[in-house]
Amino acid sequence: MLRHIFQGVDDIIWLNADETPVRERLEILELNNLKSIVGNYRLMVIDEIQRIKNAGLLLKLLVDNLKEVQFVATGS
Repeated sequence: MLRHIFQGVDDIIWLNADETPVRERLEILELNNLKSIVGNYRLMVIDEIQRIKNAGLLLKLLVDNLKEVQFVATGS
């Protein structure tokens, strides 16, 4: 459904926390690390966020520090 909603949006990054490398990178809660993941994207979708340790803190850091980016988190 989200892929349909965001169809045509170019500056979006889709991350799936079922993938070990994605999950491990997002679990490094350092601002420089998170900024490097987001890059110049304006919209970030994190699927299966419940798989990430400290997911609530991750989202808080992203939202509080990257005001120009919108975040969507989904889970089972």
